Amino acid sequence: MPRTFLAELTGDRAAQIPDLAGLNRLFTAWTETVYHVREHSEARQAPLARWEAGMAALLAAGAAVYDEDSVVVPPAGNSLTPADDAA
Repeated sequence: MPRTFLAELTGDRAAQIPDLAGLNRLFTAWTETVYHVREHSEARQAPLARWEAGMAALLAAGAAVYDEDSVVVPPAGNSLTPADDAA
């Protein structure tokens, strides 16, 4: 049986969570340390590794992508400076 966040959240541990913010911290930590690094049966790859490989492929193909702050990362050889004739 695959390990899931709720399966690991036993009654004793759940009782120690003070509020929703505490639950969110635990879920985020579990996601980063268990879910994203564990190989998934269908993909045969960990989600984080799969995402990183996809991003590398997009960048290699010259696609513009966005980071977590929604800042455009230009493809190699391009810039984000406005054209000289832009108003």
